[in-house]
Amino acid sequence: MGKGLPRSLLTATQQGTLPPPTYPVDPAEIDTFDYMAGDLFTYNANITPPPTGGQVRFNETLLTATKIWINKDTSDSKDIATKFRSFYPNNVIIPGTTMFIQNKGESSQYHKYKVIGVVDKFDTENYVEFDIVETEAGERMISGGTAVVVAFGH
Repeated sequence: MGKGLPRSLLTATQQGTLPPPTYPVDPAEIDTFDYMAGDLFTYNANITPPPTGGQVRFNETLLTATKIWINKDTSDSKDIATKFRSFYPNNVIIPGTTMFIQNKGESSQYHKYKVIGVVDKFDTENYVEFDIVETEAGERMISGGTAVVVAFGH
């Protein structure tokens, strides 16, 4: 997983004296936007938690949702709790964290969300709850039961 570097840090990077990152970073300063490798889930249209193994659920439709619940196990049985926690150390969202959800088989069906809060329930209920605001959507909705890729980025 890589991060785009603010233009102001490029000289320091080239010199090998990269200072520690500071947040928030002005999006205009970012040269690239990188997502971590996505994980496979099944979108379940049920609007209540908890999501069962391999599921992702929202509290409303994908266009109006303010919360998303993601099970710690992917649909191909990978435990991603540690991977997800890298985007909210100590339950604090890293500014600029974005979530991207796309139909695995149809790239025009996607939703992009700004993550604004988190409740980590991995240890007690096997899922995480994110507070979200939609920032972009593809041309069509994703239907319940669809295989989706979930990725995070800065």
